[in-house]
Amino acid sequence: MRLSFRFHRVTSLTRITGLARTSSQTMISILLIVLSFILASCTTPAVTERNTNPSANLKALWQILDERYCYFTDRDIDWDGVLAEYEPRAAKAKTVFVLYDIMAEMIDTLNDGHVIVY
Repeated sequence: MRLSFRFHRVTSLTRITGLARTSSQTMISILLIVLSFILASCTTPAVTERNTNPSANLKALWQILDERYCYFTDRDIDWDGVLAEYEPRAAKAKTVFVLYDIMAEMIDTLNDGHVIVY
């Protein structure tokens, strides 16, 4: 009975696609398609130039939150005032560790456990 079931599967697949494929041939086809998408995505450089300006990085974080965080009015947060407070401190940051601490403090002003810097 098992042989007839397999024969029936191959026969119905042949009727639909015109090709009789085994499981390994199907898997190879899928892998080749996935591989072609991966290779096509490699057209952009893997490593982009990083901005090492602490003030610009803090401003970028501020802008992302400004555009995407929706609870400023609900939490009564002056987000522009937060930027004015933390940007001068970020400009003076000498290491990425100090900048990280400043960014974390800025995020803490949101008082929202769902928003973190890691």
